[in-house]
Amino acid sequence: MPATDEWIILTGVSSVKRKQLDANYFSMYYPAIMIKNMIRITLNEALETRGRTVYWLAQNSGVPHVTLWKLSKAETQNSINLPVLSRICAALECKPGDLLEYVADAEDKAIVSLIKSKTAKKKGARAK
Repeated sequence: MPATDEWIILTGVSSVKRKQLDANYFSMYYPAIMIKNMIRITLNEALETRGRTVYWLAQNSGVPHVTLWKLSKAETQNSINLPVLSRICAALECKPGDLLEYVADAEDKAIVSLIKSKTAKKKGARAK
């Protein structure tokens, strides 16, 4: 990924006037440069606990082996199709929550903090 200044020039964002922008700001508007996933697919762990392999899952779920292989690698996890998730759950006899794990990042923690502060202000205003 080019440096922030170079990225602005490459994308033609001239109104920004070459400001240094935070990577989190860019990830909201340019998902291709997202740094990490907030929801992790735990397919390998689910397969290990059941004593199964990706090959077995491909044979029994009807999901192509390449798709399952990509889902099993953290570097290539960017989305999962709901019909694929349904087939995996049916073959492994599990629920989607057994395959997905939420990992909060700094942006998520900031949102939670903001919501809590707004809620506290509203409760304080009602008490008066």
